[in-house]
Amino acid sequence: MQPHDDGANKMILTDQQNQLIDTATLSSLTGSSVAVLLAGNVAQYVFNWNPRWFGLAVACVISTTVTMSTQHASAIDWVVCMLRAFQIYATAVGLATVTAPKSLRHRVSHASSKQSSPAQKKFLTSWY
Repeated sequence: MQPHDDGANKMILTDQQNQLIDTATLSSLTGSSVAVLLAGNVAQYVFNWNPRWFGLAVACVISTTVTMSTQHASAIDWVVCMLRAFQIYATAVGLATVTAPKSLRHRVSHASSKQSSPAQKKFLTSWY
């Protein structure tokens, strides 16, 4: 919401819906990392999918889409695309770790990460 002056010294808040997530924010590190974090947490919460691999796939899709949107992408652009996907994913993992409650920040073994009991099912959980 943005403040807007209506001329009578009253501030009115206007909602600019296109400021949340759009192509400009998805092409930035912050926007793409938040999108990966949200997609991973929603997939874990709703479908009980492992956010590690799903988040990496989403980061690769976002990075590839941004690279494909540029005209005449060279071979070095595709190498940078791969590195950008890893950077997006690493930032999303850091955000997931920082935002998870302290009780859920412990490292989960591979066997227990596949099955999550309903009592432990939280939206903001650490991916590692």
